[in-house]
Amino acid sequence: TSPDGRSPVRQRDEISARVQLFTDVQEKLLAKQLFPALAKHGVHVVRWGRLGKRAKEALSLDFENRIFPILTPLAVDPSHPFPYISNLALNLAVIARDPETLEERFARVKVPRNFPRFIAVPDSKDFILLDDLIEAHLDRLFPGMEIVTVSRFRVTRNADLSLDDEDAEDLLAAVEMELRRRRFGRAVRLEVEPTQLAVDEARDDGLKVPNGN
Repeated sequence: TSPDGRSPVRQRDEISARVQLFTDVQEKLLAKQLFPALAKHGVHVVRWGRLGKRAKEALSLDFENRIFPILTPLAVDPSHPFPYISNLALNLAVIARDPETLEERFARVKVPRNFPRFIAVPDSKDFILLDDLIEAHLDRLFPGMEIVTVSRFRVTRNADLSLDDEDAEDLLAAVEMELRRRRFGRAVRLEVEPTQLAVDEARDDGLKVPNGN
């Protein structure tokens, strides 16, 4: 209980509401101000389906040469436990179906952090999201499979540093240890896009995130 009498559950709910408010403000600024301002200068963030043939060919070649070699889809089944999800990493949750057996499988594709999120479309001022580019080429990652659904998701892990008076003698070492532990902190928030099916399966299989976060 906090000094003002608020229970841990109440504090959590109030923090969650405040974070959601901040997120809503960010999204509105992006949609209502930043994107329209860029559009006035001929700069757009476009989806794969709106690109012309030449742009698709150039981006597909770039995907094959630079991005595809470092992608590692991880399947989840009885012989493959749910993979570790890095803090704040963007992921694609994919459900793919075997066209012969109709068996559906869940897999996770991590969007690499060593590429910019916005990829320039050749011979234009436009950009495409890196995850859109990857989604458009999932057939290369899952050959012979039918893609049933794709959802983007991101996990936020507990980043609290737990230090006490005994750590004061070697504070630097204590902080370094806590930072290493923080990488494996408990998941406290799951962000998903509206397409929910694949992420629901991810939550059930391995993401231990409290409901409502």
